[in-house]
Amino acid sequence: FTVLELGYYLVQSDLGALCSLDTTMPDVTIKEKNSEPTVEKEVKEDSNGDFGQTNDADIGQTVDFETTITVVDGQPKGYVLHDKMSEGLTFDATSVKVAIGDTSLTEGTDYTLVSPGLDNGCTFEVRFADGKLKPNDVVTVTYSAKVNENAVVGGTGNPNEIHLSYGNDSSTSTTPSTYVWEFDVLKYTMKEGTQTPLAGAQFKLYKEVNGTKNYVIVDANNKVTGWTDKKDEGSLFETPASGKFEIIGLDADTYYLEEIQSPAGYNML
Repeated sequence: FTVLELGYYLVQSDLGALCSLDTTMPDVTIKEKNSEPTVEKEVKEDSNGDFGQTNDADIGQTVDFETTITVVDGQPKGYVLHDKMSEGLTFDATSVKVAIGDTSLTEGTDYTLVSPGLDNGCTFEVRFADGKLKPNDVVTVTYSAKVNENAVVGGTGNPNEIHLSYGNDSSTSTTPSTYVWEFDVLKYTMKEGTQTPLAGAQFKLYKEVNGTKNYVIVDANNKVTGWTDKKDEGSLFETPASGKFEIIGLDADTYYLEEIQSPAGYNML
């Protein structure tokens, strides 16, 4: 700053530092003791219970998220957590829990949950009451969503973008992803060294959960809609003339494809 009248001045940063200066000592170094808050979001992998940046899930499965906000600026105010889920995830508003350390916060008093009806493309927002957050607070926000029939299979997965806005129009962000998979089945026989498709083979797909066989249930497009421990209620897959079918919307897991009817003229596997 130049051409200032003699006197005392205050310099304040948007992170909370406040320093008194005077024009008889024109060269001053200000060391900022505060910093920008951080936000980290992770998703739970059901196979091992660990949280990380990616997970795998079936269509119809509920997945759990955890967001951690570390408050390190000197004057925390205007904190809003914005969450934008992809079309393949259905948010459960009743699952939201907010805490500072081991202390649970109260909706309507300590924060406001806003969903739906947001015009910024977000699925929901957690708006913290000014004065509730203090420097060095560690805030956790946990919630869940269900993987739905619109989930992207393979590719880039189903991202869940969040960002934290605070103070005067500042923000920071992170994006974990949930992955859904499919596999293709080909029933064939070898004739003169060539794969020849076989029609009429019937299968059921199951996985073992705590020692119990769970059979997959799919819709008309062979997308997973659920699981049942009753074999006769599980979906039946039959190979067409091409010998091929696919099962869409699976977690990364171990599955068993059980042939229950062989093509005409062939023995069962």
